[in-house]
Amino acid sequence: MTDDEDWKNPLLIDLFEKALNRKQTDFVKLFLDHDFPLTNLYR
Repeated sequence: MTDDEDWKNPLLIDLFEKALNRKQTDFVKLFLDHDFPLTNLYR
């Protein structure tokens, strides 16, 4: 996924934050490997 509109889904952001909090590194890597923009987390 490279379209920024695809990543604006609040559910995806919520899943990413939960994965970070639960230290699910493989899941976090999956997001990052698919160009998840970290700037969306802290706006």
